[in-house]
Amino acid sequence: MCVYLINSAMPAVEAGGNLQAGAQAFNALGDLAMGRARMKMAAADAAGVRVAGETAAKRIRRAAGKESGASRAGAVASGVKVGSGSVLEADRDIQRYSEQDALSAILSGENQAAGIEASGRNYMRAGINLAADSLVDAATTWKRTRRPDWSTGQWGASGPGE
Repeated sequence: MCVYLINSAMPAVEAGGNLQAGAQAFNALGDLAMGRARMKMAAADAAGVRVAGETAAKRIRRAAGKESGASRAGAVASGVKVGSGSVLEADRDIQRYSEQDALSAILSGENQAAGIEASGRNYMRAGINLAADSLVDAATTWKRTRRPDWSTGQWGASGPGE
């Protein structure tokens, strides 16, 4: 009687195992898609940070040009020749320091972007790892719900209820 009950329940157990394994395999696809989407978002964020660094550098260079012009205008207004040593030295200092600031802004944007892109790669790796775990779970679930082999006494991957 007990064998009859187990045999009659097995198709339902196998069908449930198939559905559960299929759902876990489908979750693996979702994990991969999520990792890829987060990696793409990180790449877009990194591009935005790079553009912000370049924009800051342009703004710094533009301000330096205005400062240099104001410095020259002030020198001319006070009667100093524009080609004199002190005016040229002040102009060189403005250009040098502003270019250092501009390059610093660009480098800062590049460094931030590199960190964001590394995070994106980590998101993708995590998605791959989660997908692999889901596939292993799916295979285990599927194997555990297979019909028992009464000749060997084996029940799927292990005994019933394990």
